[in-house]
Formats: sequence, structure tokens, C-alpha cells
Amino acid sequence: MTLATHSDQKYVTGHRLRTTNGLGWGAVLAEQWAHRKGRPEDTTPQVSEVIILLNGAGVVRREGDGRRQECAASPGTIWLCPAGVGDRNIELTADLPNVLHLFLPNDFLANVALRDFDADPRSVSLPYRCGFKDEFIFQIAHAMVEEMQVVSGFSSFRFETLEQNLAVQLYLKHSNLVRKAHHGRLGQGTLDRNRLRRVTDFVEANLSRKIHLHEIANVACLSPYHFSRVFKYTTQKTPLQFITERRLKKSLRLLSNSSLPLLEVANLCGFSNYSHFGNAFKTRFGTTPKEYRKANTFGG
Repeated sequence: MTLATHSDQKYVTGHRLRTTNGLGWGAVLAEQWAHRKGRPEDTTPQVSEVIILLNGAGVVRREGDGRRQECAASPGTIWLCPAGVGDRNIELTADLPNVLHLFLPNDFLANVALRDFDADPRSVSLPYRCGFKDEFIFQIAHAMVEEMQVVSGFSSFRFETLEQNLAVQLYLKHSNLVRKAHHGRLGQGTLDRNRLRRVTDFVEANLSRKIHLHEIANVACLSPYHFSRVFKYTTQKTPLQFITERRLKKSLRLLSNSSLPLLEVANLCGFSNYSHFGNAFKTRFGTTPKEYRKANTFGG
């Protein structure tokens, strides 16, 4: 997916280090930047932006939503800039060498408000807020950067899970949302037998392609956030662990009962490349696919 943002226009004093643009990783765009001391350009973003300082220190000043804000920034400091709110007269008093910018599309946030909180998206808003800390969001940011640094076949699914956690945390802790009593069920409960069977059947039927978290959640008629939690509570596995296990079990059958090339086996089992397949296989079974096939076919 490619998401149009304002980062190139706004951060003229910075340098983009990494981006998830074009990778097809869920709805949220993540960009890692190094910023120099100076004044970024004024902008009025069309999508909401969450900014997390990963490393560095300094004072940041800005104006928006009729207020002048100033904060001493250190690792873990977070800024929010909601869609449609002008971000003006920004000043960085020092270099900030490692900053994660997350751009959250309006429809993504609307879906989370509706599906996870049963709230009218038009009534839920994030504040223009400067200089707060949230350890959970800080952990999410580090996990996202790790996926960006070492891209694997699991990265897309992991990133989708992280963006769901981020959005729910923002609404629970940093929005105008008033939690109703039934919101306490988030992350609790189990999948009934019928839903679990539908999920299992869907995964088995789609092992040869990339499977997205939101697709499985839709099969279970749950939001991605709620599905991830009740699935783990029910099966003692995360959705990603479950899918990987099914892929590897399929690969065992193909390695034992066919003479397909190893790369084709990897593709049929949904691994992005042979290296990813081989690493996952050896981690799980303690041997390589080639060694396993030699020991389990054609008389060993």
C-alpha cells in the first residue's frame, strides 16, 4: 500500500531513514527519520500523525489548535497531530537523530472506533498534544522499527498486529472516548467452536498466499484487535504462530510425498522466499528441509 502523507513537505530539515510505504504492511505508514535542529514547514495534515522520539534530546516548540506548546523531549516522548489540525511554527532546538512518525488514515481510525468501541467515529477524536509518554506505545514503536530494519516474511502480519494495538491504546488512553462498561471485554473471552473452525478452514485454504490479520478477523466476525486476543486465549498461540505452524505442517507433507523443488514447496506453503522457509523450518524441527526430505523419502 502507498499512503500519501505530508512528511516530505513538512520535514525539510530532516532525512528519512526507512519507510514502510509500498510494502503492503497494513493501513498505517511508518517512517523513521533523523531530524536536524531547525524549523520544519507548517502543515495541515490530512491523516493523523503520531510522533515518537526513540533517541535524542532537546526542546520542541509548536502551535496548533489555538495553543502554543513547548516540551523537553527525551526518548519516549510522544506528539499527536490529528488530521485537519494545523501544525505551525515548529522549532527543534537540537538534532533528534531517531524519530518514528506514524501516519494513521482516517478510515482506519474510524473502523477501530466503530468495531472495537461501538462508538460513532465522528464523535471520537485525538487531541493536539505535546510531550507525553506512554510505555506501551514506546514498545510498539521499537517493535515496528525492528520489523523495518530486518524485513522477514512475518513482518507484514506482525506490523498489522502492532498497528491495531497502537490505535486501541490511543483511543483508550489519549482520546475523548468515554469507555462503556462492555468495553472491559476487550482482550477477554474465547472463540466458540464454529468460529474457530471457520478460521482454521480459512487458513488451511489460503496457506499458499499472504494472509492478513484483518482477513482472519473478518472470518471470525471480530475486530483485528479483539480477534488476536481471544484467539490466543483460546488456542494458546498468536494468529501468526498458528499460521506458521500450519505452513510448516504442510511443508512436511510436501517434502515427504512429492519431489517438488524446495523453492516450489516454500511458495506453496506461503513463505516469501526459500531463506525464510529454511530458517523457519530449522528453528521448528532442528533440521533443514533438504535434510528432512533426504531422511523421509525414497527409502531415506
